[in-house]
Formats: sequence, C-alpha cells, structure tokens
Amino acid sequence: MHPLSAVDIFAEQLVSRGHGLPLWCPEPSPLGEVNVGDVGFIHRGSFFRLFNAICSPTDPSNHQGLPEDFIPLVLPKDEGIRYSDLPVGPICSLSTTWRESTSKDSVTPAYSFSCHCGRGAVVFLQEGARQEYAPSSQTIKTYVQKHHSSWHALAYKLGYSLHPEEIIFVSGCLKASRWAAAAYTQSTPPENTPQHFDYFPQTGFAVSHGSNSRLWMEQRSHTSLSPPSGVVGSCLFVKYYRLSGSRATTCGARTHIKPRGMPNIAILQALLLRARTATANVLGRCVMRCAGSAYMEGTPSANDYPDPLHHLSPYVLKYSSAKIAVVSHDDLYSILPHAEHLSDIPRYLREERVPIEIEGDTGTLA
Repeated sequence: MHPLSAVDIFAEQLVSRGHGLPLWCPEPSPLGEVNVGDVGFIHRGSFFRLFNAICSPTDPSNHQGLPEDFIPLVLPKDEGIRYSDLPVGPICSLSTTWRESTSKDSVTPAYSFSCHCGRGAVVFLQEGARQEYAPSSQTIKTYVQKHHSSWHALAYKLGYSLHPEEIIFVSGCLKASRWAAAAYTQSTPPENTPQHFDYFPQTGFAVSHGSNSRLWMEQRSHTSLSPPSGVVGSCLFVKYYRLSGSRATTCGARTHIKPRGMPNIAILQALLLRARTATANVLGRCVMRCAGSAYMEGTPSANDYPDPLHHLSPYVLKYSSAKIAVVSHDDLYSILPHAEHLSDIPRYLREERVPIEIEGDTGTLA
C-alpha cells in the first residue's frame, strides 16, 4: 500500500467527465500520436502502441509488426471516425470549481480554482482540443472478440509480459497541442474547507497567495508555441474497449509490466517516460519530481487507481452465460448519469438488471 500518485489522482478525478481515461503523460511517443484503432496498453499514465488495426500494414504506426493473419478493421460509413472541437478552458474534477478573471494583465491569474474535497485534478486547454472517436458499435466489439488473442500473442512476441486484459483497443482520443495539467490533494485543514489555487498562462498553476492550506500539487504542461510539423497534439484522454473473461488466456508468465527483453523503441519510450518531470507546488515552494514515480504526500494509503471498466465486466460474466465480456467507455458513460459515484456502478447494475446482449460466448451491455 502506498499513497496515490499524481498519475492515479489525475485518472480518478477526471475519468467521470466523459472524455475517457485521463493520461498524465499524454505526449506523443517515438511511435507517433495515439489514434483511433490503436491496440496497446496503458502504464503509469502513458499509452504504449503495439499496432493500429485500422491503418494499412505498411503504415508507419505498424512498423513494429502485426498480429499473425492480420485483418484490418473496416468501419461502415455510418460508424466511421468522427471529430469535434472543445473550447479553450479547464476540464475539472467534480470537486473543483473555477472562475475566469476579467483582467488581462500578467499579474492577475487568468483563472482561479477552489478544491472542495480532499483531492482533485484539472487540465487546462490553452488552445482548445480536438476530439476524434468511433461511435460504439457491434462491429468493433466483434472485431475485438475475434482478434484479441492474436494481439496478446504479438505483445508477447515483442517482449511484453502482459495480462490479456491489459491490451486495449482505442476508440477515441482527446488531443491538445498546448495544455497544463495538475493533480492535488490536501491533508489539513479539514477536507470540508475549500482550498484555492490559480492558473497563470505563462507559469502554470500556483497555490493562491495567502492560503493557509497544505495543498500538495503536482503539475505537467506542454506549452510550446510551435509543435512539430504534422503533430496535432498530446492525447489527454483515451477511450477504449477492454476484453475480460475465461478465454483471455496468457502467453507465458505474467509480470507487472516488466518487459522481457524490451525492444529498442520500447526502451526509448520507457526512458522518455521516466525523464519527464513534473513540478510539485507545495505552499508556493516548487519541488521537482519524476512524473513516473513521484507520490502525492499527505494522502491516505491506497492502491493504484483501478480501471473503471473493471466495474462492468464482472457483471456481464456473473449475470449471463457469457464466457468473455467486451466493455467500453461508452458503456461506462451510459451508466454514470444514474450512479452518483463510480463505486456505485456495480450496485446500480445489479439493482436495475441492465440488459446483457449475448453473441456466441461473448457478452456486452445492451
């Protein structure tokens, strides 16, 4: 047991906002940006691609290799990838409120925030964001079920010892070229006392002047005015499909994402992940920490934040004849309006007897 890290707090606090799982380390990897159709896994707030199921075999995103007997996913026209834009401004946890300043001078913060709970998170979109997604469809669910085992075999071939459930199919991304993110927690004063902090476009987040709180904050940002040519931006949120069940068998022994003979490009990714730094603002005092290993002080001990999709799979497998379950963030967000908290989802599913669709030995939420 250890305190929640910024990676976990960021994911825990923002996943319910409807954009997918928040990524604390969202920058494009050496393999390129995250895209719809990517198959890979998430580790410590960063996505690692294995290949892309929609792109052609010769596409650069597939240069690591492809699963045996690879068949690209072809989406019908009415299920094709769609796009939408988000405006400039913050995406905050439900426990955080904000207001925009009317002053445009460099001394006055552009936005002021108040945290009304023990912890929270915010990501600020400096130039808005672009969302791309494939609508929920049986086409994708069937494709995931049919080919998932070959994806796991490819991961093992590339040197990753992963549990099959860790391999996901990306169905949506929210990308931004300029952004700032913060995860924060407090130990004193009591949690029912709001804690205040500000956002300055040039310098980032800072605990409000005169605040007597012990608000521990860790932040990351990408504010380059000139992103590399062809780069849309960092993937701040990712939606995906996940498969679980008895047929999700492993290829070899499982370890905690401890690669066996990681390929060179994966080594480079891991090194970049560890090299990223985050600024922790503690009562106005800056402390530099590694984004991949730093922990928020003053928080209760807790395990790593679990994937909220794990609330869905057990229900499908327990209350139907299905041997495997395929669930997605679209399933999660169709339920969230009816459940006050993520932890209430299992109870809601049981009490409302949410319908389950069965096709062969695969179960999905109707």
